Amino acid sequence: MKIKFSTDNKVVLDHFRIIPAKKSIPDWYKNLETYMNEGKDSLDTMIENSGVHKTIKACVPVLDYLTSGYMIKSTIHMKIKNNNTEKESGISYMTSDTTMVGTHSHKQCPVHIEGEKKTYFKFNSPWTITTPKGYSCLFYQPFYENLDPSFRLMPAIVDTDTYDKPINFPGYITKNREVEIMPGNTLMCVFPFKRETWSSDIVLEEKKKSLFDHFIHGAYRKVFWRQKIYK
Repeated sequence: MKIKFSTDNKVVLDHFRIIPAKKSIPDWYKNLETYMNEGKDSLDTMIENSGVHKTIKACVPVLDYLTSGYMIKSTIHMKIKNNNTEKESGISYMTSDTTMVGTHSHKQCPVHIEGEKKTYFKFNSPWTITTPKGYSCLFYQPFYENLDPSFRLMPAIVDTDTYDKPINFPGYITKNREVEIMPGNTLMCVFPFKRETWSSDIVLEEKKKSLFDHFIHGAYRKVFWRQKIYK
């Protein structure tokens, strides 16, 4: 399958391309040892640690998350400030391109977040995304890029096989902060998926023996994991 990212802005195309998520893995994760014992992957280490003293880098589902989909980068310089008071909500912003940022009032999503009303900003993306018939895209802010984010972008699903306009991303400032977003900073992950009809069963089943229980370590990767490829 093929996903297409198109823009009419050559500077964006040349300098801020959407890239596979595997090319945007956070440095803290790449530099992390797999085992807490100085990264020594030996039988003695495994016996000593009983196979439990591993870091998050040993978790294959997390690695799949980090390497699945595509990353959208900021194409402009933005400074956004939360101007909330007890009586009203508001934000102010400066940007290198005013056409790329907008706002939404609190009434458009009238919920209290972090105990206060929020005025929302919106990043107007220069990218139109096209998927084959029957495929949509989930958009979400990558969790592991910044574990203490100063802003949050709201996740959503877009039917990118029919929608033919650039997709915009609303969000809000967290914890009364002022945030600066630089060109090239990661904003959103795009995860394409096939639309299918699902039904659900909720059942009580007798516990079954699993192949997982026959390995000291690495059972998920050796037995259950299947490769995912995003180019």
